Amino acid sequence: MKNYINPEAAILIVMLLLSATYATAKKDPPPMKFGELTASDFVFDINDHPEFDKNAEAVILCDYGQEFSGVYGSFFQTRTVMHRRMLILNKKGLSQANVEYGFHSVKKSNSSDMLENMSGKYGSFWVTGKGSGVFRIKASSYFLEEDGSITKLDLQKEDIHLLDASELIKNNKIVFSIPAVKVGSIIEYTITEVGEFSLLAIKWYFQHKLPCLHSEFRFAYNETDSYAIITTGLMEMDMKPVESSITSQQFIKYKTKTNKFILEDIPGMKWQPFISSMDNYRAGLMLQLNRYYDKRRGKYKTIISTWEELAEKYTKDPAYGKQLFRSSAQFEEIKNRLPDVNTTDEKIEICFNYVKNKFNWNGFYKRIPERKLNQLINETEASSAEINLFLTRLLREFGINAKAAFASTRGHGLVNPNYPFIGQFNTTVCYIQYQGVDYVLDASNKNQYYRNNPINLIGTKIFPVDMVNPRLVKVSEKRPSSQTIVVNSEIIDGQLVNNVNLKLNGYFALMARNGFTANDNSFIDYYFEVDNTDFEISDLKLFNYSDLNKSFLASFNCKPVNAIIKLDSLLLIEPSSLFQEINKNPFISGSRSFPVEFNYSFKQTFRYNIIIPEGYEIAGIPENRRYIMSDNTAAVDAIYQYSNGNLQIIFVLQSANLIYQPDKYPELKNLFKNWEDLNNISIAIKKI
Repeated sequence: MKNYINPEAAILIVMLLLSATYATAKKDPPPMKFGELTASDFVFDINDHPEFDKNAEAVILCDYGQEFSGVYGSFFQTRTVMHRRMLILNKKGLSQANVEYGFHSVKKSNSSDMLENMSGKYGSFWVTGKGSGVFRIKASSYFLEEDGSITKLDLQKEDIHLLDASELIKNNKIVFSIPAVKVGSIIEYTITEVGEFSLLAIKWYFQHKLPCLHSEFRFAYNETDSYAIITTGLMEMDMKPVESSITSQQFIKYKTKTNKFILEDIPGMKWQPFISSMDNYRAGLMLQLNRYYDKRRGKYKTIISTWEELAEKYTKDPAYGKQLFRSSAQFEEIKNRLPDVNTTDEKIEICFNYVKNKFNWNGFYKRIPERKLNQLINETEASSAEINLFLTRLLREFGINAKAAFASTRGHGLVNPNYPFIGQFNTTVCYIQYQGVDYVLDASNKNQYYRNNPINLIGTKIFPVDMVNPRLVKVSEKRPSSQTIVVNSEIIDGQLVNNVNLKLNGYFALMARNGFTANDNSFIDYYFEVDNTDFEISDLKLFNYSDLNKSFLASFNCKPVNAIIKLDSLLLIEPSSLFQEINKNPFISGSRSFPVEFNYSFKQTFRYNIIIPEGYEIAGIPENRRYIMSDNTAAVDAIYQYSNGNLQIIFVLQSANLIYQPDKYPELKNLFKNWEDLNNISIAIKKI
């Protein structure tokens, strides 16, 4: 695996203005043809590939994709082909026979039409949605017999489980199972999708969880069109464009030229903790249409222009910004129902709380609302775009210069400032700049406090739709996040009895509120990740659960079952036994290829106050310790104090940075190892 390359800074950009002539597909055939296998395809030794995971459950022998966009007859259309062949290496790999495919051309509302209109045989099935698209599924499994012959089993209609549409087509995905797969077999499937011509970005990933021997992507489009091609990921510099003469003459009726990218011997991408989006580091391509010729209107249309033009477009868009400037008796009526407040901060608070309490988020991140704002007046459920545009409009009713803003959540991926197109974003939020302070508001989270920027946007860049000052705005933390846990302990009848008090601020409080409901004992399960059979927990009390501008507080009593060990005249006390699970070192791999990305900067303090019983004394007090990273951004402290029969232990873990690059990983791993060791400490007391 190559060293980390910042995916935002090191992006290979290729602007292609195609001018090509026809050629036949025979001059440059695809890397594989469906069903054409030999016995040698079943022979694979993972030891021949030192960068591959030796425990991989399967290996992708070949991954092939095609994208053709252009004019078919008088319609703009896109055809996508995805063809994959893989060898199953062990029992875990059997799950690869269950395939989920996220389609684009078929609208979710037409799922029932698709099921009714499915037809085909011999492992190949065409699925159509009325007026919205069509795609074909073709799949087979192969087995090498003892005599060297190959047995083939085709996908059957029942393998697509058409009996219940709700189980199979959900969130724009279709699910099918390739039959009779076993260890040592090869599975193969191809999906062809034909649909409406799309202006949104096209993505192809060379890298997946499984290792891959050969991945290839080809794309073709009209000579009058131009695309921006962005390559990303750790293997970015290994991706090479290769000229190809292949065309799709049967599909595209205008002059086209196909270009292709090839990547070989691609390691599987292992999940690692503290990564906001693995897609930021996966080897891949993104193609964004820059300009195309609209034959029906006889003129060119530009997709990627400037941030200024993008701001103007969506400010004037009737489905987006234009709604924010229209007078509305309905919003005026809402304003009149809300409390009459004077300050801007108070107005932001009451508007935010009103919208947050009015709507339940339906779980969908959307850039553009599907309904107009006046249609939402009597609704209680909405998408992120609908909720936050509604909030923006209400704030403007109060005289606040609020802007709608496009945002990309951390899990969606980074925004490249060089390319001003909407496809980089996946949601809409509300943005206000007041007295030099940036308010980024997302009313889709019931537990969000208006003075805290949304946790899933920290460190990202949003684009306020503002014609006067179009720009990307970095979303930063506004309040410190801290967690303080105080444990008061004493030994009663040979058992450690604890009174535990928690104080959570900032995003610690938000995450806790998101994780459980008020006055619910599941708080213990959620927060401490412990088996309650090892603890006797009682008297749980929660404070300020709904008062978001205050610290979230909790207290309870507990008796850890095995917190004291008797050794002759010694007692070994484990004061932090309740917290050992949450304080484990999450960084266990020897090295790391990706940055460590914390959700927020933080400070955690654990304070143990232990009353030593009469007739005992401390056998020895550890020395105070401090571990600090070389750049002074993170540290661990341990302080021990003993006086008049009371032992006080203070552990502090803090990090000022959100992101640590891979070269800092050894230091960070060692820091957390020291933190884990401290929390596993045993205090020895002896009889006097």
